[in-house]
Amino acid sequence: MKTEKRMDKPMDKLAKRQAAYAGDVIHEFHELPGKFIKELPNEYPDSQMTLPKVDSAYLVDINGRECIINREDESGPLNQGFFKRINNYRILLEYAFKKPVIQVITTHALVDKSLITVDISPTMYEDIIVVSYPTLDGSERLSTIKEKINHDELLSNVEAMNLVMIPRMFTSGNAEILEEVCVLMKKAKIEDPFFKCELTFQMRCIIHKYAETLEDIIRLEGVIDLSGESTAFRQYKDGLINQGIEQGIEQGIEQGIEQGAFEMALKLKKALGLEKAVDISGFSRDELENEKLNR
Repeated sequence: MKTEKRMDKPMDKLAKRQAAYAGDVIHEFHELPGKFIKELPNEYPDSQMTLPKVDSAYLVDINGRECIINREDESGPLNQGFFKRINNYRILLEYAFKKPVIQVITTHALVDKSLITVDISPTMYEDIIVVSYPTLDGSERLSTIKEKINHDELLSNVEAMNLVMIPRMFTSGNAEILEEVCVLMKKAKIEDPFFKCELTFQMRCIIHKYAETLEDIIRLEGVIDLSGESTAFRQYKDGLINQGIEQGIEQGIEQGIEQGAFEMALKLKKALGLEKAVDISGFSRDELENEKLNR
């Protein structure tokens, strides 16, 4: 891809990428309650037939009870208009899934609270979890991950997510921090090489947010080797096709002696959901749910 202008609304695009491709990782990164189960749709028609869109809604298990987390990434002020909007999201999600909803706000504004209570009505209140990035100690996180990368340590996916998120943890000097994390991103060794590819696309959003000039954007995209990651993404997609994942994985079963194909089917389950994986993989629902072959 060739950059010719600054990306429009890069933080909105980042939130959508994280919801679609890294929901489990971003949930753990924010240390939110429960165990991530699956992402949910982001559009919910209301009674007026409009289509409100949440930033990210997903299902979690909290001590055996299923709940929904609605995460809204907000760059504007946390005022009554905003709270009214996300309360409407809560109502729609509860209506759709008949499950309790936990509201979460992530913001790069400095908010000196981890939990706020909002008046919904004269007799109803709602507690909202607030993750304010400038309170997450970006300097310490940067120092820690720099040491690990410089010592060639293998990063978990959650640890590596810091590279994308650290520039949001500073209220000044973001362009300078961006330069440093881009260099670290290039050097980083991550347990899932395909996830590093995804993080590189996410870093592009951060670059377009904090780089000072278009020339800086183009230069930093070169530092993280964005063109190389685009090629890697195409090769990954081609590899899935070649192994029959998009048209049935019979060839993968033959070549992988079951196990290789099963691993690809698990990736498919994560990407497209259990039902689709069962339909096209040839593996049973029980095998894919438990992530263990019965043969």
